Amino acid sequence: MAHPDASLGKVIASTDSAAYTTAGGDRFTKGQCTWYCCGRAKEKKGVNLSALLPSPANGCDWFKKVVTNAHVTKRAASQGPVVDSIASFSHNTCGHVVYVEAIRDGYVYFTEYNWNQNMNGKLQKVAENKFATMRANCTLNGYIVVR
Repeated sequence: MAHPDASLGKVIASTDSAAYTTAGGDRFTKGQCTWYCCGRAKEKKGVNLSALLPSPANGCDWFKKVVTNAHVTKRAASQGPVVDSIASFSHNTCGHVVYVEAIRDGYVYFTEYNWNQNMNGKLQKVAENKFATMRANCTLNGYIVVR
């Protein structure tokens, strides 16, 4: 990826591709954060997370429930994000997940769905030291690293 600032505010995922229609199957409702992150992992890394997430698998459950293997590992919230990881947040009943696209110059660049509809799939950035608390009333559970 060229400097990520060049893509800020732009949709960078191909949500109409087969990665998004096959990765989650019927497990994740189209337009939800879980559908998006499952599709993004399939699109970028070829990894089908739905096979590694026992039901139910709301965003708040992902870090706790994901089955690790050669392609998926866990990283504690205290260790900070890495590129191609999915941050799992607890929030209300369902929680939230976001996909970490890049880390550069002290910023985390990420994409998400279903938090702010105007930003669905668009690249956003936040200071690395603010990432864990960027969503009000959310607790960062940890990261699912997709290899």
